[in-house]
Amino acid sequence: MFDICLSQRDHIKMNKKWKYLQPGDIVDIVAPSSYCSKSEIQSGILYLQSLGLQVRYPPGLVKPDFVYANTEKKTLDFIKWAIYNKQSKAIWSLRGGSGTFRLMNSLYKWKRPSHTKLFVGISDITLLHLFFNQKWNWPTLHGPMISMLGRSKASSVEKKSLEQVIFGKIAEVTFANLIPLNQRAHKGSAVRAPILGGNLCLVESSLGTPYEISFDGKIAFLEDIDERGYAIERTFYHLENSKAFRGVRAVVFGDFVGGNERDGRNLSNAALRRFGERFRVPVFKGLPSGHGAVVKSLPLNTKSYLVCGSRGRLTCETGGK
Repeated sequence: MFDICLSQRDHIKMNKKWKYLQPGDIVDIVAPSSYCSKSEIQSGILYLQSLGLQVRYPPGLVKPDFVYANTEKKTLDFIKWAIYNKQSKAIWSLRGGSGTFRLMNSLYKWKRPSHTKLFVGISDITLLHLFFNQKWNWPTLHGPMISMLGRSKASSVEKKSLEQVIFGKIAEVTFANLIPLNQRAHKGSAVRAPILGGNLCLVESSLGTPYEISFDGKIAFLEDIDERGYAIERTFYHLENSKAFRGVRAVVFGDFVGGNERDGRNLSNAALRRFGERFRVPVFKGLPSGHGAVVKSLPLNTKSYLVCGSRGRLTCETGGK
C-alpha cells in the first residue's frame, strides 16, 4: 500500500518539470470521469502507438458505474498506480464528462512522489489539473484526451500542437491574435505569470473545498461548453464574490461553444465582454483550447508571458525538460 500521509513539505517544494517523451516511453491511461466506447479507446491508443509510445491500462479500467467509467475505489486505485509507478512517463485521461469530484478528497491526502509525470486532459479533468498544479506544483497539459485523439475530426493542427509539446520539439507554445475585452488588455503592460484554470463550471465547483482555486498571482484561463450566457455571467459573479480572482494578473478565455438561447441567439460572447468591461486587469478571448473544433495544447502552471495590445499574444513554456 502507498503511504498517503499529508506532508507540509508538499506545499512548498519547487516546481519540477516532467520529462519530454521519447519513442518507447510508457503512457498510462486513467479514467477519472465518464466511460466511452471500446472503439474510442482503441482509436486513441492506436494514435499514440503510431507516435512510437507504449500505451497501457489495467484490465477492468472501464466497467461503467452510473455515468462513470468505474467505481470510486477502482478509479482511485488505477490513478494511484499511474502516479506512483516509476515505469511510465505520462498519465493520459481517457475522456471527460463527470466523475472527478468523487476523487478529490482522497487525492488530497496522497503524498507527492519524488518524480514528476506529464499529465494530459481537459473538461471534467480540470479538477485534477487543480490538484497537480496547486497541491503538488506540477506543470500539466490542457490537451486532447484519448477518446478525442481517435476521432476522425481531430485536426492535423491539433495533433501537431500536441506532438510538438510532448516530444519537446518546441520549448514554448505561442497563441497569437487574442482579442482584447477591455482597455487594460488594449494598452496594459505585459504580464508574466503561470496559467491556472480550465473548464469554468469545474473551476466554480472547487469553491468552498480543500482544492478551491486561487488565481492569486496567476493568469486565469477559462472555457466551457453548452452553458447559456446568463449562467456564464452568474458563474463569473460567483467567482468574483468568492474572492477567487483576488490577485489575478490577467484573464484569458478559451472556447465557449454551444449554449444557445431558446430563440437561437448565443449570449456567451456578451457575457465575456461584460466581464471584461468591469474587470481591472487585462482580459482577452480567443485562445483555441477547450471544447471547440481544435484543441491546441496549453501548458498549465509553467512560466508564461502575455503581451497586451489590439492582438494579444500569449507564450507559455511547455513544462518539459
